Amino acid sequence: QLLAAEQCTALALLQHARTLHKHAWAQTGIELLVEYCFEKRDRFNPGQHEDIDAAYAWVRKARAERKKGPSAKELGRDSTSFERARAEWGKATVSTRGKVGSQGDSKSAHWLG
Repeated sequence: QLLAAEQCTALALLQHARTLHKHAWAQTGIELLVEYCFEKRDRFNPGQHEDIDAAYAWVRKARAERKKGPSAKELGRDSTSFERARAEWGKATVSTRGKVGSQGDSKSAHWLG
């Protein structure tokens, strides 16, 4: 009875860990936990093998998604204001004449004197 209770607790732990997988700091630990349970699934009841197999398939899918790289939405979300400003300033044009105006217009020369 104690072994059956431990098995049910382990499966409940797997199900709860899947809800925390959205956090980057938890992903590796959760995936290792699922892999360990998959490797030791002969210790579980045959009826619980389906849940373990489903969790392992979910981990493989999550890893495949992560290998593709971040989406455009995730890239924009993870950038700081400094990184966005640096990207904007990197695209700005600078006058080759040494004037303040980015286009080298005469207005800036008259204003500066």
